[in-house]
Amino acid sequence: MTPRPTSRLLTLPAAVLLALVILWNVAFSLSAAFPVSTFGILIRVLIWPAALALLVVSAFVFLAYQPRRALILPAILLSTLPLQWSFGATLALQARLAFIRPQLMAEVQRIHAAALTGVHTSGGDIRVEYTASPLLPPIAFIDGGLLDNWCGYVYDPTNTLDNLANHSPLPDPAAQWFGGRMTSARRLGSGWFYCSFT
Repeated sequence: MTPRPTSRLLTLPAAVLLALVILWNVAFSLSAAFPVSTFGILIRVLIWPAALALLVVSAFVFLAYQPRRALILPAILLSTLPLQWSFGATLALQARLAFIRPQLMAEVQRIHAAALTGVHTSGGDIRVEYTASPLLPPIAFIDGGLLDNWCGYVYDPTNTLDNLANHSPLPDPAAQWFGGRMTSARRLGSGWFYCSFT
């Protein structure tokens, strides 16, 4: 039995609405997960005009099928921005962490084993905060940066960041870790965080 024209007119915009909302949130979530680097900034700059184009296209789609509801989709897309910044970026960062966690944990174990023998190691893209804990120090893996601003994955076995992650700005002592001022800490679970520094 073929659907009636009115049913088809309702089904197609609904499908387009769902697809565009998903694409919008995936795009912004992935852009937020890119590191602060030349490549990462370029990707973010390209995603913003693409998102605006998506709003324009979505309005025309609804003008074609639902003229009286042409602004519904852009309004829904804009309303999802706070949600995707809060949850979408975290999911994207967690997904990326899942791929590199074995290598990072190997470094964590090596540094902690050395700390137990009194040897302090740090250098390159790895920074260690021995003032927080001489034996099990938090470790930062630099993910990208521009000049004095950088971001990266942080493993904190002291649970200090777990208690401070919701504060803005971050209070001391964690704000002074790793030789720079920590401006944000996004909780990823299992002692892992994604932090920004300036």
